[in-house]
Amino acid sequence: RVLLIQAPGGIHAARVGINGRYSYEPDYTSWFLGTRGELELLQKNLVLGAYLGAGRDQISNAGAQGPFVPAVEGDLSTVLLSASATQLLGPQGLVSLTYDFARASGFLENPYRQVFTDDGPVAERHPNRRARHAFAASTRRYLPKTHTALIASYRFYLDDWDIMGHTPELRVVQAASDTVEFAARYRFHWQSEADFYADRYMTSDPAVQ
Repeated sequence: RVLLIQAPGGIHAARVGINGRYSYEPDYTSWFLGTRGELELLQKNLVLGAYLGAGRDQISNAGAQGPFVPAVEGDLSTVLLSASATQLLGPQGLVSLTYDFARASGFLENPYRQVFTDDGPVAERHPNRRARHAFAASTRRYLPKTHTALIASYRFYLDDWDIMGHTPELRVVQAASDTVEFAARYRFHWQSEADFYADRYMTSDPAVQ
């Protein structure tokens, strides 16, 4: 829905909407609901956005269950908050900033994955909470003389498992005609390990390690 807001700087357009998603698999059921709002300012040269969503999943190892495989199942709750700002830099350019926050609580393991210990393989165990932050910046520039679009972005990630990540990306899109274009992209990602990670654990006893 689009709303027109009368303000001292003129009439601004605001958009609000909701979205929902439901998916089902034999070992994973998920639903998610969210709402998003946008506000256009400075004659639509600046757009501010915000998003709030929440979801709940049911997870199991139904795909591997058998007489010798114990059942594993759990619930996962997720809350997502996001804020963004996009500013036009003339007719052929723009820059945007985004901040995302996600908090997950519940069953955060992969129900099929095992961890190697000196006592033998065991089902992985993760903390039951995780708070994630992501900061992203991007810029786009169009070169009308050559019909070329240049896109650069960078994303910084961190969470309370002591994981930190950096993801820069460069893209070039070249129009060859009205209906044909070519694109090249380079994306690099680096991240640290979680604070509880090890190549191999000494024991499967959670009271010890």
